[in-house]
Amino acid sequence: METLTAKKRANSQKIFKCDKVFVTNDYDMFTHKKGNRPILDRRANAILASIVEHGWIDSSLVMIGDKMAVLDGQHRIEALKRYKELTGNAPNLIYMVNRAMDDIRKIQAFNTHQFSWNAMDYLHSYIEQGNDHYLQYQRFMEEYSLRHSIALALTTLGRGDGRPHTLFKQGGFTCNDWGVPRDRAEKLDEIQKYFKKAKQAKFARAIVKFWRHPDFDHKQFIKKLRLDREMLYPVGTTDQYVRLIEDVYNFHSREKVRFDFE
Repeated sequence: METLTAKKRANSQKIFKCDKVFVTNDYDMFTHKKGNRPILDRRANAILASIVEHGWIDSSLVMIGDKMAVLDGQHRIEALKRYKELTGNAPNLIYMVNRAMDDIRKIQAFNTHQFSWNAMDYLHSYIEQGNDHYLQYQRFMEEYSLRHSIALALTTLGRGDGRPHTLFKQGGFTCNDWGVPRDRAEKLDEIQKYFKKAKQAKFARAIVKFWRHPDFDHKQFIKKLRLDREMLYPVGTTDQYVRLIEDVYNFHSREKVRFDFE
């Protein structure tokens, strides 16, 4: 049993190699790590509610890097700040300094195994690191009121980018010509006048396939929708939308166009 415990201790020291462990109740001494995900009110408030109901767990440990930047535990620190404001009490916080982890990619990987980073966490992280592609992407989303899944479909699908969502998280998202995504977003807005679910990811992925096809005429498609908007209705998958869009496009046409996306 002693040998097993010793092994566990050794492994823990390898993973959490740190300079020193400290205790404080001065939460303002900590700073934000550039590139770390933004603090979410709902997450901080959930921790705050737990502290109010059950008390603070004294053994809870946060990880700090250079210049007192929080590497892991920023929501717990924020919750403690709010708890202090609410009650006047300031529980002791244990923190360790771990300069080996003071790298944003290591922080991303570490936090993924705790509270998963979502797409917006990665977006804000890469913007803070000065990645202009992600800044332009955020502006594109805001300009056309798009969710991430829709915006990514309009900017990357069909360009041979491999797995867009994985590349986006890895910092590999690029777009050097925003004219095409903006044109697609405006077309999507036009379709939404006739089909309320146009800004659904499954539909967006389907219609982008047609916009890239040389035989597809967007104006012709809109004309068909004007004839009978009920022809386009919600279905369950992107493939089903592909078949439905083709049916709408060929409505009342003598010569049917069959679109091959292989």
